[in-house]
Amino acid sequence: MAALICFKPARPGDYPRLGVANGRVERRRLARLRAVRGPIMRPLGTLPGMVPMGNIVRVVPGSVTFSTPGTFFFTVPLFITLIADVNGAGGGGGGGSADCEGCGLTKAADCIKTTGHDINCGGGTDGSGGGASSFNGNVIAGGGGGGTACSNGAGPGAPGGASGGDSNIPGGGAGAGASGAGAVGAGAPAGSNGAAGGRAIKTYSAGSLTVGAAITVVVGAAGPGGNGAPGAPGGVCDCHPTCIAGNPGGPGAGGFVQVSWS
Repeated sequence: MAALICFKPARPGDYPRLGVANGRVERRRLARLRAVRGPIMRPLGTLPGMVPMGNIVRVVPGSVTFSTPGTFFFTVPLFITLIADVNGAGGGGGGGSADCEGCGLTKAADCIKTTGHDINCGGGTDGSGGGASSFNGNVIAGGGGGGTACSNGAGPGAPGGASGGDSNIPGGGAGAGASGAGAVGAGAPAGSNGAAGGRAIKTYSAGSLTVGAAITVVVGAAGPGGNGAPGAPGGVCDCHPTCIAGNPGGPGAGGFVQVSWS
């Protein structure tokens, strides 16, 4: 059995002696120490949140942001509180119309007849939807919908949804792509805007995620904008070379996932 050497004060009255203090003779007692041998005392347990001496670790606050499209792994650090802020990517805007004023209309079904202008919607494309982002497979922020080509005032794409968070905000994530303008100066219809991605925010308390575990993180890609309707040559309206093409829609913003802990 291991032994612990400790010391105990002397009993009252042991080893009296005289001393001088402040010019007066005083009776003092000599402190006597006695060695005592006995077993080492060990703790019976620890309170929640406490760790034994010699194994002490502490939380180091930090954060990391995943913003490149793709799949990644996040290693769970020691934490008291961990927050995952997940944002879906925005959708791209729809392409704008071309102005085919003065064109020979060989495919009238693809054109809109207006006063003084023949507007070519054929060949313009819708914007693409943004990609979804996620944390741990169950905190998900959907991508925003793409805009419509040659929409002539139609509404934007559908906002991205969200699920699995303590707070789920449709359309609260990465920004939407702008619509593609119609042919400059021709009054041609623009495309419609894309829509923003969703946002899901989840807070984890200590013990809800295993320290050292690899958590899957997915980052959604931005939705590309749609193409503007082409002018001549090659336009659906078989226009002459002065036909003005529509503008492409803008891309949405890329998704991202931010993780912070303390």
